[in-house]
Amino acid sequence: MNKEEFLLVLKNNLRGFTNEEMQEILYDYEEHFSVGGAEGKTEEEIAKELGDPVTIARQYSESNKNNNTNTTNNYTGNTYAGSSGNVKSSSNENKKVLSMIILIVIIILALGPLAGLGGLLIGIFGAGVGLTLGGVGLLIGGVTGTVGTMFFSPIALPLSALIFIGIGTSALGLLVLIGAVYLVMLLIDLTKKFYKFIYESLQ
Repeated sequence: MNKEEFLLVLKNNLRGFTNEEMQEILYDYEEHFSVGGAEGKTEEEIAKELGDPVTIARQYSESNKNNNTNTTNNYTGNTYAGSSGNVKSSSNENKKVLSMIILIVIIILALGPLAGLGGLLIGIFGAGVGLTLGGVGLLIGGVTGTVGTMFFSPIALPLSALIFIGIGTSALGLLVLIGAVYLVMLLIDLTKKFYKFIYESLQ
């Protein structure tokens, strides 16, 4: 059996299909012949590999018949069985809307704690900047000799001590600033993961 004979038998035995659906099935088997021919096979060899076209057509027809039976609009009570897909789709849409509402409520509730953390981080940044600038001021004062006492202490400090205190204070301020930056990055990362977890949980 060559290609034309195979496709003709297949077409004549397909039942319950529209012309478009039938053409799609025939096109698929034409592709089988094209691919097999490109591999050096004869049409008879390809037809033998594909199997009996009558059996293939019967399988397609039975499958199509079952699909039509499952999608028939049988009226049961106040609901059409065939409309179950629409009901399911509507249910999914309602679930998505509800999920978005819950997510928005969670975001609003989390704004207070996030604002508090933001204020704390701003305070930490301010402390870091203050320590850094204060340390630089002590360092400059120690180097130039314009500062003789520290914190209005009656005990005069050597200029060398002021220099070391300035360096230490500046270093501490920089460490505080670096720590604040890492805290901000960590907070952003945790916030993203939290909202992603909530969003995926509501799907």
